[in-house]
Amino acid sequence: MARTVKLLLNVIADTKKASSDLHKLSKELVNIGQQLTLKVTAPILAVGTASVVMAAKAEKSFAEVRSLLVGSTADIEKMQKGLRGIAQELPQTLEELTRGLYQTISATIPAAEAIEFLSVASKAAVAGVTDANTAVDALTTVIKAFDLEASEVTRVADIMFETVKRGKVTFPELAKSIGVVVTNADLAGVS
Repeated sequence: MARTVKLLLNVIADTKKASSDLHKLSKELVNIGQQLTLKVTAPILAVGTASVVMAAKAEKSFAEVRSLLVGSTADIEKMQKGLRGIAQELPQTLEELTRGLYQTISATIPAAEAIEFLSVASKAAVAGVTDANTAVDALTTVIKAFDLEASEVTRVADIMFETVKRGKVTFPELAKSIGVVVTNADLAGVS
């Protein structure tokens, strides 16, 4: 019987130790869960929220573009697909690109050529360390001032970038002053 009591006391002691160990393990698991929430789940939720906000802003901007367009749903979807393609290729947000597209179309660049025009303008923006909207503004100013075709945008962008590269001017500075320059050039008969 003493042996049974001793065994029972050992079992009770082992059970208390196991219970204590399980309690410690439970606290550690709660701590790990809290750390995962703080360091993994919360950032994932923040990224997800930011993505939803950016998508909503881009959709709002595209609704403004849509107000300028007369075309089929297929044409509009093709334009949206083109925008997403540019956004994947270049470090410009979909919202920035959509604002640039709005400026492109409102500057009378034909809708059928607008995505290609915006693509060239966006590449010029990246090379010129500016945003698509600034590049679109500068390029459409030159295209309109010299009565050029939208398809000549690559040549115009190359000339403007070469001006930046060889001069003491940044692309945003050139974009700001190009209106005055082309107006004077037109008045002087320079083409």
